[in-house]
Amino acid sequence: MTKKVQKQKQKTKSTSSNTGTRKPETGNPTSLKNAGLLFAALSFLLYINTFNHKFAFDDAIVITQNSFTQQGLSGIPELVTTDFFMGIYGESGMELTGGRYRPLSLVMFAVESHIFGDKKDKPAGQPVNAKPGQVFYSYNPFIGHLFNVLFYAFSVFLLFQLLRRWFPERPFIALVSTLLFAVHPIHSEVVANIKSRDEIMALFFVLLSLLQFDTWIKKDSTLAVIFSGLFFFLASLAKENAFTYLGIIPILLWVIYKKDLGTTFKKSLPIWAVAFFYLFLRTSMVGLPSTEETNPSILENPFVDADFATKYGTIFLVLLRYIGKLILPLTLSSDYSFQQIPYVSFGNWEALLGIALYGGFAFLLIWGWQKRNALAIFSAAYLFPLSIASNAVFN
Repeated sequence: MTKKVQKQKQKTKSTSSNTGTRKPETGNPTSLKNAGLLFAALSFLLYINTFNHKFAFDDAIVITQNSFTQQGLSGIPELVTTDFFMGIYGESGMELTGGRYRPLSLVMFAVESHIFGDKKDKPAGQPVNAKPGQVFYSYNPFIGHLFNVLFYAFSVFLLFQLLRRWFPERPFIALVSTLLFAVHPIHSEVVANIKSRDEIMALFFVLLSLLQFDTWIKKDSTLAVIFSGLFFFLASLAKENAFTYLGIIPILLWVIYKKDLGTTFKKSLPIWAVAFFYLFLRTSMVGLPSTEETNPSILENPFVDADFATKYGTIFLVLLRYIGKLILPLTLSSDYSFQQIPYVSFGNWEALLGIALYGGFAFLLIWGWQKRNALAIFSAAYLFPLSIASNAVFN
C-alpha cells in the first residue's frame, strides 16, 4: 500500500470523526420525535365533539346522583373508604360479584365538583349519609368531558413512547399500534362517557408505571422504581383491571429485557409488593373479591340459571365477538340487555371458534415465553386485562 493511499484513508477517517458521522439511532429516529404529539393531537381532535355532550346513564352512579361526590372535598373520606356504589345505593350496593373499589375517579369528580361546580343546598337523587347543613355542588359535564379527552390524548402519547422503547429497531410497531389505538371507534364509549374516567386513568397510570419500570431496568434508578410502584398503585385504585398488568411484568423482563429467571423474579418483587399492599387496602375497605353469586336478577347476573355448557359456550361466543369488534367495529353498543345475545352451548360454531382462537392466544403466550418472542407480550396485554371482564371469573 502506497503512502498516498494511506494518507487518503487517514484523511477520510478523520473527516468522518470530525463531522460526527455515526450509526443511525434506530431507537430514536428524528422523524419519530414528534409522532407521539401528533397522535395525541389527533386523539384530542377526534373527541372534541364530546365537549358539548351532557351526562350518560352511568354518570348518575358516580356524579349526578352520588351523594359523596356531590359533597366536593368533604365527600372524599367516604369515597376512599367505601364501595364504588355506596354513594348512590347505600349499604346494599348493587350486589355485584367481586365488589368494586375504584376511588380514584370518584375523588377526581369530587374535586372537579368543588372547584368548577356551583354550591347548592340539596343533592340530586337520594342522598346517602348526608349530614344536616351539608353543602353540595353541581357538576359541569363540559369539565368531565374535557378531562376525559385530555387524559385519553396523554395516554396515547405515553403508549407511543413506551412502544418506541420496547421495539427501538422496529418503529412501525409503535406507529401502527398507536395510530390504531388512537382512532379505533371501540374506544368512543370510554372517552365520551364521563363515568369511564376510571378506565382512562387505569390505562394512563399503567403506562406511566411501565415507562418508569423501563427506566429502572435500563438505568437502575431507585427513584424510577419508586415512581413505577406509585403509578401502578394509582392505576389499581382507578380500576381493578389495571391489577392484571402485574402478570405482564415478569413477561416483560424475560422477553423484552432478556433477563434470566432469577433476575426476573427479583426485579418483579417491587411491583408485586405494591400489588399486595393494594390488595390489603382493598380488603380493608370493601373485603376480598368474591365470585359467590349474591344477585338473583337476570339483569345483573346473566348466567344465574345457566348450566356449565350454556354459560361457557355463551362466554366464548361473546369473546369471539370482541375480536370481531376490534377488526370490524360496526353496530357498537354501550350495553346489552337480556337475550340480545341469546344463550348457546358448546355445539354452536361461534362458541367453538371462540374456544379455538383464545386457545391460540394462550398457545402464543406460552410459545412466546419459551422463545422470548414479543408475541408473548401482545397476547398477555390482550388476555390479562380481559380476564376479569370476560364473565369467566366474575359475571
